[in-house]
Amino acid sequence: IKPFHALDVHCLAAIESALGNPELAIALLEGARAAHTLTCDGAKLLVDCYVRRHGMDQAVIAALQNRELLGTENCKMVVKAACDAGAHAAAAKLTAALRSDPRAEPRETGSPIKPWGSCPSRGPRARSGPPRAAAAAPCERRWPA
Repeated sequence: IKPFHALDVHCLAAIESALGNPELAIALLEGARAAHTLTCDGAKLLVDCYVRRHGMDQAVIAALQNRELLGTENCKMVVKAACDAGAHAAAAKLTAALRSDPRAEPRETGSPIKPWGSCPSRGPRARSGPPRAAAAAPCERRWPA
């Protein structure tokens, strides 16, 4: 693509992910993160690529590193997905970070961030793909169900 600055890194990463190249998508999105140009949707794709390529623990680390972009509601969906996949320690780390972050969005009544001890025990069930039905705020779009 010429000129190079016209390249949409997020679009290219989505294409590479769809073509089965999550490692290349990760590299592109990590580059955008380093350049401070990663978007919320890009951060969601990054979490998705990490879970598919490296597992839930790495996906949670990506969510931790990008929690300001993802927002509290999306991070809570990552916590739930981690719990569902049996990655309770990773879920606990993200939960603790959300609770201690003074920039975190206020929690809605009736939607508390559950502590590690309350993760449902569902055994070693592995789950791939992004968390389902992530909240729109602060992003405009939801992840597909």
